[in-house]
Amino acid sequence: MKRKIHEIIYFILISYLLYNLASEATSVIAQVVMFIIFGIALIGLIDFLRKS
Repeated sequence: MKRKIHEIIYFILISYLLYNLASEATSVIAQVVMFIIFGIALIGLIDFLRKS
């Protein structure tokens, strides 16, 4: 159970960092790339929560 909580916290931190990078990005291409990565991370988290 503790491992799952740690993984969720880790996932949220990564997502938060990616979101901040997307906000800081000036070029449209960089924003799109970060948005796609953020979306994949979010889908992965939802899938992870559904499995557990």
